[in-house]
Amino acid sequence: MRILSFIIGLLTVGASILYANGDPIGKKGRTLVVLVGISDYKYVDDLRFAHRDALAFKSFLQSSAGGKVPEMNIVELINEHATAGQFAAGLDWLYDEVGEDDRVIIYFSGHGDVEQKFLTPDAYLLTYESPRFGYHGSAQEVSIIDKYIEYLVVSKQADVTLIADACRAGNLAGATEDGQTQTTLALQRQKGDEIRILSCYPEQFSVEGTEWGDGRGAFSYFLVNGLTGLADRNKDGRIKLLELESFLKDVVPKAVAPKDQVPMIISDNPGQTIALVDSLALSALMKKINSSDSESKGERRDKGLKVHPLDSGEQEIFNRFLILLEEPQGTVGSNDEPVLHTAFEYYMEQVEKQQSTALINLMKRKLVGALLDPPNSLLSDYKMGLSTMMVGSKEVSISNVRSAADYLNKASQVIDPSSFNYNRTKSNQLFFEGLEMRLTGDLKKDASLYSKASQKFDQSISFQTDNAAALNELGISQSRMGDNIGAAKSFKAAINRAPKWLPPHMNLAFTYELLKRSPEALLKYQDVIRVADSPLYDSNSLTEASLQTVREMYEHAQDRIAQLSLENQDSQKQEDKQEPKQEPDVKPNPPKANDMEPKKRSSNSPQTKPGQKKKSGSKGMSYKEWKQFRERASAFNLAGPEAALVSLVAPGAGDYMVRNKVRPYYLLTLADWGLIAGGIYYKRKSNKIYNEQYLTAASEEEAAPFYDEANKHHHRYLVMIGSAIVLTATDVALVSMRGRKNLRKRKGRSVGQKFELYPGFDFSPYTMAEPSYALQFRWTF
Repeated sequence: MRILSFIIGLLTVGASILYANGDPIGKKGRTLVVLVGISDYKYVDDLRFAHRDALAFKSFLQSSAGGKVPEMNIVELINEHATAGQFAAGLDWLYDEVGEDDRVIIYFSGHGDVEQKFLTPDAYLLTYESPRFGYHGSAQEVSIIDKYIEYLVVSKQADVTLIADACRAGNLAGATEDGQTQTTLALQRQKGDEIRILSCYPEQFSVEGTEWGDGRGAFSYFLVNGLTGLADRNKDGRIKLLELESFLKDVVPKAVAPKDQVPMIISDNPGQTIALVDSLALSALMKKINSSDSESKGERRDKGLKVHPLDSGEQEIFNRFLILLEEPQGTVGSNDEPVLHTAFEYYMEQVEKQQSTALINLMKRKLVGALLDPPNSLLSDYKMGLSTMMVGSKEVSISNVRSAADYLNKASQVIDPSSFNYNRTKSNQLFFEGLEMRLTGDLKKDASLYSKASQKFDQSISFQTDNAAALNELGISQSRMGDNIGAAKSFKAAINRAPKWLPPHMNLAFTYELLKRSPEALLKYQDVIRVADSPLYDSNSLTEASLQTVREMYEHAQDRIAQLSLENQDSQKQEDKQEPKQEPDVKPNPPKANDMEPKKRSSNSPQTKPGQKKKSGSKGMSYKEWKQFRERASAFNLAGPEAALVSLVAPGAGDYMVRNKVRPYYLLTLADWGLIAGGIYYKRKSNKIYNEQYLTAASEEEAAPFYDEANKHHHRYLVMIGSAIVLTATDVALVSMRGRKNLRKRKGRSVGQKFELYPGFDFSPYTMAEPSYALQFRWTF
C-alpha cells in the first residue's frame, strides 16, 4: 500500500519544473519564458534546426513533464518573428511582469558572435534581421541580458535559468576574432545565483543533425531527454544539476564524436534539484527511444489569437488592439492614420483608463515589438547598403527615416526609462533624427543642417558608445562642415566598433587624402581591399546592388593605391635628383685682443660639421647630407609593424626593435611566460581533481567539495591565461602602432587628389557635387 500510495502521489504531483534555487515543492510562483529559435536569417548564414530545438523545448515545458506552463506565460520568437525588437520586448515583459518566487527561463538557439576584440568585447545573440557586420542596434547584447538577469535575481528574488545554444558554425563577422569563443565566455559569466546551461565550452561548436529527433541539435535533444528523466541516475525522482551535467557530459560528446562538444552548467549550488520526474512522461520517452519512433518536428504553429486570462471586456480590448497591429498600414483608424500610430494611441488610452496590469503588460509587449521592428530592419538595410531602401526618390527615403525616428520616439515613451533596452532605443531614435537632417542637408544644399545633425549623432553616441552607424554619420557630417580631423576620429571609432563594415574604412581613406596624409590613406585603402576580400562580401552573402557598391569601392581602392604608390615613387626620385646645397665653410674664431696677429688655419683643419668625412679631391659630405644620412639610417634600423610578431613570443622584445632603446623588456617576457605556466599548472590540477576525485566520489554530498575545488582552480587558470593574453595583446598593439609610425617616416607624404564619401546609406544612385572645389566630392543617399 505504501508503494502504491507513493506512485499515485508521484503521478499527481510530479511535474519537472526548471528553476534556479531551492526545491520546487512548495513553490507557488509562475514560470515565465522567453523562447528564441532562429534557423532562417535575413542576412546571416542560415542554420538547420535551431528553431526546432526551441519548439521542442516549448513542447517539453507545456507537457506534464515540463510543468504544463501556460501559453500566456511563454513569449515564443521563431525565425522571422525573432527580431531584435521582439527580443527586447520580451525581456522588458519579464522586467514588468516577474514577481517574487517566479521562475524565469530565457532560452536562445541560434547564432552568437563578437565583432571586435577589445579587452572586454561585447557579445551579441544575432536576431532574424541582424546584418553581417555592425551588430549594434540589430542584435541582442549579452551584456543587456546579463543586466536583466541580475535585476530579476537581486531585485525581484526570482529564480532564473539561462539556456543558450549560440555557438553554431557560420560565416560571421567575428570568425577571425574567435567570435563564438568570446560569445561563450560572455554567456558563462554569472551575475547572480542564476543557472546558466550552455551547449558547449569555448572554442567548440554546437553540432546539429538529422540523427537526433529527425533533425535537432545534439545539446537540445539530450537536454530535453535528461530533464524528462534520463538524467535521474540514482532513480530518486529528482534531477539535480550535478546529475544533469554528468548526463550531458556523458552522452553529448559520444553522440557528436569525432567532433568536440561538451555542454557546461554554471551554478553556485550544483547540488540543487532542477526538475522532478514525471513517470508517465519518462515511460513514454523510453518507449519512443526503444521503438526508434520519430520525434514530432514541432512545426505546428497556432495562427489564431492566443487565449489570455482576461475577462470578457479586457479580451475584447486586447483583440481590437491586435487587429490594429496586424492590419496593413493605413487601413485602420480615422483619416487613414498609420496603424502603429493608431495602436499607440489606443494603448495610451487604456493606460489612462488604468486597465488591469495583466492587460497593459500584454499590450505593451506587443506594441514595443511592433514599434521597434521597422527601425531595426531599416538600420540593418542601412548597414548592408541595400538599394531597396530607396523607393523611387530621395524624398521617400527621407520619409522612411522620419517614420523610423517617429516609431522609436513612441517606443521610448512606452518603455520604462529604467529598462535596460531604453538607452539603445533612444540611441537609435537620435541616430535616425540626425540621419534625416543630414540627408535633407544633402538634398537641399543646406549646410546649417549638418551642424544640427552632428548634435543628434553626438547625443546618440552618448546613449550607446558602440553605435557604429551614428559614429560613421557623425564623421560624414563633420566632413561636410570641413572638420576633417574630427571626421577622421569618428571614422576610426566606427571602425573600432564594426571592423568588418566597409564604408567607415573607405571614408577614413578619403579623409586622410583631404588631410594630405597619403601614406595613411594608402594603408587604409589596403584595409578596404582586405575587408572587401573577406567571405562576408561574396555573392552568396549580398544582393547584387550591394555587391556592385563593394566592387566600386574595391576598384577605386586599387586605383588609388596604384596612383598614390606612383606619386610616392616620383616624389622620392625628384628628391634624390636634387643637388644638396653646400653649407659655407666654418669661419675661424676672431683673434683675441692680446694676440699679435691672427692665427692661420691649417690646411688639415676640419671644414665641416662633426660627423662629416673628408675625401681626397672633393669637398666632403655637407652637414645637410650627413643629417639626411643619419635620419635614413635611423629609419632603416627601426623596425616596422612586423616587429609585433616578435612580441607574440617574447613580449617587450618588439618594443626594443621599434624604439631602439634599452629597456627591461625581459621582465615582460618572464611575467607573460610565468602567467602561462601558472595557468597550465592550475588547469592540470583542476582536471586531476575533477577526474580522479569528483567523478569517483561515492555520493553527491562527498562529490560537491571536489567540484568546488576543481572549479576554483579552473577559474585561476582562466584568470592567469586571460592576463597573459591581455599582456601580450597590449604589447603587440603598442609595437604595431609604433612600427606603423616608423613605416610612415620612411615612405614620406604626398597629397591626395580626389575625395569620395560612402556613408553606407543606400549606395545608389550617385549624385556629384559641383566641381568648384580643388578636391571633388562624391556621396550617396
